[in-house]
Amino acid sequence: MRYSDDFILIFPNLEKSQAVIELSQVINLLNDTPGLTLEPDKTQYFFYDAPLLTNCGTVFHANADCRKRFVNFLEFTFDGEKVSVRSKTTAKYYYRMYRKVKTISACGGYTPNGKRISDKNLYERYSSRGIHSSQGNDLTYVERAKSAFGENEAIDRDTKRHMQKIRAALKKQD
Repeated sequence: MRYSDDFILIFPNLEKSQAVIELSQVINLLNDTPGLTLEPDKTQYFFYDAPLLTNCGTVFHANADCRKRFVNFLEFTFDGEKVSVRSKTTAKYYYRMYRKVKTISACGGYTPNGKRISDKNLYERYSSRGIHSSQGNDLTYVERAKSAFGENEAIDRDTKRHMQKIRAALKKQD
């Protein structure tokens, strides 16, 4: 298990008032734990009554950020109805892909030793062609998440057009 400092507490089937009591007890326990600090800027509180997700941070912390209308946890976003991969995660994936295309283009498609750089590596790392390769890629993660969450979720919403984006980036660099 790798180091993790993110956690989520879920109190199922509780009325809002009872959930507030339970969470207050957990917060007190955490505050009494030496060496453990909850960052108020990074802590979010939501009440979920399907399909409504309500940010209720000010109930627990006067300076809580109540602008967020969705839960971000690990690499996913939940808006009360659908789960999807976080837009920050997708943006990082596309940033890396575009940077790889620029690197290939900047050196004219050849390594310093004069060997031709194949687009195969680019496609294996950043397209659905590499999902089942020995190493997998970011889309492998998206594919596993889609099967775990089910077809009704919008998990792959931001990666559906990845092949068109790769082709367009390569064409632009030519």
